Amino acid sequence: MDVITMHRTVGLITGMCGDGGNDCGALRIAHAGVSLSEADASLVSPFTSQTKSAASCVDLLREGRASLHTSFACYKFLITYGQLFSILKLICFWYGVIMCNLKYLMIDGVAVLTLSYTMTLSQPLKKLGKDRPTSSLLGPVTVTSVLGMQESTNPSKCGTTDRSGGFPKAPNQR
Repeated sequence: MDVITMHRTVGLITGMCGDGGNDCGALRIAHAGVSLSEADASLVSPFTSQTKSAASCVDLLREGRASLHTSFACYKFLITYGQLFSILKLICFWYGVIMCNLKYLMIDGVAVLTLSYTMTLSQPLKKLGKDRPTSSLLGPVTVTSVLGMQESTNPSKCGTTDRSGGFPKAPNQR
């Protein structure tokens, strides 16, 4: 228990797996505790192994990384969706097009919910990778990824604008 406390005070993320009553304190104070038995340790540990093997720690890391990647992917998808939807609204306003409510329902209900749900069905890799994923929602990796998607969906680069960089003139402006 003292080793876990020492690592936590230094600022390290700690994990502990144990199988007996003498491990309960360390399992409780570790960031991720894996109990290898169904005894007292399983009551204080956040995770309990069904296989009673230390390999469950690797499974926990794989599942945790997959959950983190899925959460960040959904975050980036919804940010990009908001950007694309605002571009759609600007283009509709520019051309004087009014979309009916059913179109909004189709966009939000079918496209967004279906794609968001599909992302949650992703499974972890069979082998644990060497590199740790980013842990910051507003870190450089996540922000540059979102900005890169914003740049790739820029209407002036997608061929939806005229040569001057603006939108083509609406039919009533020609």
